[in-house]
Amino acid sequence: MAAPFQMDEQYGYDGLTGWRSYRILRPGRGIYHDFKRRLPYYRSDLKDALTYRTAASVIRMYFVN
Repeated sequence: MAAPFQMDEQYGYDGLTGWRSYRILRPGRGIYHDFKRRLPYYRSDLKDALTYRTAASVIRMYFVN
């Protein structure tokens, strides 16, 4: 398992001044931080998902539907 992710940017909106304190003016920040936090785990998740059982079920569902 990968090491915990260290945030180098401020995650919340507390203590911000000016236009940065308005959430409406910073769209997509939550998705950005979520993707950045989960990025180290994507490789292992894909590796775990690519098994013979997954491939067999995908092929079966293709022909069933």
